[in-house]
Amino acid sequence: MTDPPRNRSRPRVVWAILLALLPAAIVVLWVRSYFVGDSLAYLGGTSGDAPSRLYGLLLERGTLGTNVVLSDGDQLDHLHPGWRHDRWRPNPMVQPRVWSDGATYLDFLGWLLRHERSTDGRTTTTYAEVPVWFICALCALPLLLWLRRRRRWRAPHECRTCGYDLRATPDRCPECGTVPKTEPLARLVA
Repeated sequence: MTDPPRNRSRPRVVWAILLALLPAAIVVLWVRSYFVGDSLAYLGGTSGDAPSRLYGLLLERGTLGTNVVLSDGDQLDHLHPGWRHDRWRPNPMVQPRVWSDGATYLDFLGWLLRHERSTDGRTTTTYAEVPVWFICALCALPLLLWLRRRRRWRAPHECRTCGYDLRATPDRCPECGTVPKTEPLARLVA
């Protein structure tokens, strides 16, 4: 007894749903970032002679930012080590990207890279910011490429599954075994 043919379309449907949900979730977070700001941070190395390190993600006003703070001083000593999450309501009247004079930064079309050293030289802060629309476009790209490949136009004499030329064998594709849903080409010509 032979096994029934495997249904290969179910994993493809699951793949397509996941590819569609990721950009949709990012769009929801993008819109939400204009009403609620979120930050996730990890503080480590606050004991002993090791420098304190703070790694963080920030989602606010349509941008995703990441920062790294390295401190040999006592700037981060008041914070408890470990993970922390903060949420706030962004003030629409406050202008973003107002930095102190000691910062070196590059700001171009919503992209930001900033590096700052404290006046005593014991703390450095590096901050990078990316627009969320760019992240959404990157996540939507695999879905668009998959849809383009899947919906590609095929000539009437080509197999709908693999694109093999069926003019020599109009009843069945010799490459993948698919039976054409339309009438064979030989009957249409005669």
